[in-house]
Amino acid sequence: MDCREYFKIGDEIDGVELMDCVGATRFGVLYNVVDRITGIVTGLFVMPADEPITEDDEEHESTLKLISSTFSDFTVREVEAYGWNWLFFYSWDFFWGTSCAKEFTFDSSDYLITDVSDKEADQGKPMLSLVFRKYIGSKNRFNDVAGMDVLKEELKDSMFSFENRDVAEQYRIKPSNGVLLYGPPGCGKTYIAEKFAETMHLNFAVIKSSDVSDKYSHGTNLLIGKLFDKARENAPCILCLDEMDALVPDRKYLSEAPWMSSEVNEFLSQMNNCGQQGVFVIGTTNNPQGIDPAILRSGRLDKVLYVPMPDEAARLALLKYELNGRPLSDDLDWQELAKLTEGLVCSDITGLVNRVALACAKRLAPIGMKAIREVIRTYRPSVSRSELLRYEQIHALLQGRKAEVVKPRIGFTNARYQENRA
Repeated sequence: MDCREYFKIGDEIDGVELMDCVGATRFGVLYNVVDRITGIVTGLFVMPADEPITEDDEEHESTLKLISSTFSDFTVREVEAYGWNWLFFYSWDFFWGTSCAKEFTFDSSDYLITDVSDKEADQGKPMLSLVFRKYIGSKNRFNDVAGMDVLKEELKDSMFSFENRDVAEQYRIKPSNGVLLYGPPGCGKTYIAEKFAETMHLNFAVIKSSDVSDKYSHGTNLLIGKLFDKARENAPCILCLDEMDALVPDRKYLSEAPWMSSEVNEFLSQMNNCGQQGVFVIGTTNNPQGIDPAILRSGRLDKVLYVPMPDEAARLALLKYELNGRPLSDDLDWQELAKLTEGLVCSDITGLVNRVALACAKRLAPIGMKAIREVIRTYRPSVSRSELLRYEQIHALLQGRKAEVVKPRIGFTNARYQENRA
């Protein structure tokens, strides 16, 4: 994959225009070229054609290549997320002599990668591609999730029998089979599942609908069976079924696709008491009402947990986490920032901080309130107010509460009339 096609930055690799867009006019840009097949990440050092290469340039080139090798075990999404942050801090280090960039180097030895994919075709049977990743470092990875303390405790309670087997046997506590995380898009459902697995030091794999899709009849059923067989072989583990409404849709709406009903049935049978075999399932979805209700009963997914929009405390914690280690101005007002970001989901705040950092990197200026206000003024939230209200109503229904229906006001209302009614 060509680096220019991946990052879509510009056409002039050796031109000044490309250099200016990231605020680096001398040493160039660190490109992370990702080969999806082998997972190898290579750093390319680009110099303007009209500038001679000096010893300092060669030193920075070797440093870039050395740092890029630490991304060898990271996915495309992780490289994209971490690579730009690292580039910003490296440019700051180059011009100002600070050590911010060191916080964005990664030790791939913290992860144990287990590839259990089918290596070769078995008499024409569908092939499964599956890789487990296990965090073996010493840090508490749940600290990377800002706020959401109640949700964290709910997830930890679900793993009580995995951590305390002797006590669980004494009290005859059955292991939990899994949970469903639902809520507005961008609130970090899959991210929370990943950090939870790292905190528990368990094998972890994310499953998308394309991972278990096959063009032949009943081929998907075989892949689902293989998936859980591999999970049981690598137990204890966590399977994250991403966008679960696509994997296990409600069967009453499948009259025009009857073959999908058997695929849902296969998931239902495989998930029956899978916790007793060391397989913990976390489903994530933006559309919980589209999931087959049979999957939500006890014995399959034992808990249904709502991942809400971040409140003021969570936004404050997330802002501090995202801005930590970056060159900051002294005029930052954290409480005001938490209020200014009201209505933004977690991914919005992460994107907002990166956009501010990029704008400041172009000027090589510290991040201050003025720069943040300018970006917030033009930043469009991912979730509208009407969508947020819909999720709150779904949350109330799943909790067994009566959903409050807020009808929009039509026409104009006289202020004096409102006072008389009060």
